[in-house]
Amino acid sequence: MRFPKPLLLVSAPLMSLTILLALPREHVEHPPTIAGGKIEGRIFFKGTPPEPEKIRVSKDPQICGNSKLSEEFVVSTENKGLKNVVILLEGVGEKPEATAITIEQSDCVYVPHVQVATSGANLTLTNKDRTLHNVHGYLLRDEARGTMFNIAQPASKDPASPMSTQRRLRRPGVYQIECDVHPWMLSYVVVHDNQFYATSDESGHYSISGVPAGTYTVRIWHEGLGTVEKTVTVSEGQTATLDLPIEANP
Repeated sequence: MRFPKPLLLVSAPLMSLTILLALPREHVEHPPTIAGGKIEGRIFFKGTPPEPEKIRVSKDPQICGNSKLSEEFVVSTENKGLKNVVILLEGVGEKPEATAITIEQSDCVYVPHVQVATSGANLTLTNKDRTLHNVHGYLLRDEARGTMFNIAQPASKDPASPMSTQRRLRRPGVYQIECDVHPWMLSYVVVHDNQFYATSDESGHYSISGVPAGTYTVRIWHEGLGTVEKTVTVSEGQTATLDLPIEANP
């Protein structure tokens, strides 16, 4: 899978943590065994993170409001953790069953902003807004992009029963989804070829469980920072910790 842009990161060591549980002999039971290990960590700014950009609403302000905050950099004020970073484990497992995902158009914003799905995922697009949206999906390839779908969705008459349209995402890669009517609307779906992936939460934390023991390449992608690769070794029943401090670009 190819991803655009390099990412400036400070390297971080890999750590392993083993947790042993001991019970009195007479009470020992045998719970189901959970195979594999875990990869977890946190992605955060080491320097001063960028401020969220305020975007002026240029279309349908009576429905969309007068302004929106960009979701490109969603940073915790408590620990500088970065949300919406995608973590992908490469070269492991068989192709899983296709997932089902949804992108909702609400208050002229795509929800969620970033998500991951497996190859062949069924994407449901819903419009809860009382205005027309035109959902334009592109597959990013290096510096180029190609249209994968282009769908007009009329205004919703009843937000409780919004109009829905389905599309299949068969090819791995980064899908950038825009609205041709409201240019600030933006969402990303990263389609991966296995089930070992995660997105960072509000604190920048992520976790991938059930990873077979071995050494793997980890791809980390963010819409504004690009892609970086790291190597991690996972042992059976253990946790490999991979933290990624980010240096803000000058």
